[in-house]
Amino acid sequence: MAADKQFNKDAITEHDVWKHTTSDFDFSPFPDVTRPVTDGDITFTDDMMTFCRTTLGIRCGLQNNALSTSKLANPRFQTMYATMTRLGPPIVLQTAARKRLGDRDQTLAAAVKIGANSVELPAGYDSWPADLLRSTAAALAANPLPSG
Repeated sequence: MAADKQFNKDAITEHDVWKHTTSDFDFSPFPDVTRPVTDGDITFTDDMMTFCRTTLGIRCGLQNNALSTSKLANPRFQTMYATMTRLGPPIVLQTAARKRLGDRDQTLAAAVKIGANSVELPAGYDSWPADLLRSTAAALAANPLPSG
């Protein structure tokens, strides 16, 4: 477990050589591979997001690739998304696959509230109401961009 954690920290540190490139890192509550039935370690995840932002500054894109209504209801993911919001942009999100997405309107509204600068949508999004897509795009564009 300690080796896994160190590997993740080293992966972030290695990106410091790219001085003009944003490196997006996908965060979720950190799983304990030795005890797979336990919930993920949100303290380590929050520490790594802070480490990433401290190490790379605005070149650290805080990312999550599983945004869904079930994740929004999960206390560990709530904590993680709150940390992303507190640390600020850039925040890059991807929704869960369509069958695991849950309520699309709620999920997209949450992405805006979290402070996302972009959201990758699942296959089939082109059948969603155009007004929903336009209003979400406008709200995401209004979220703060990284400065510096």
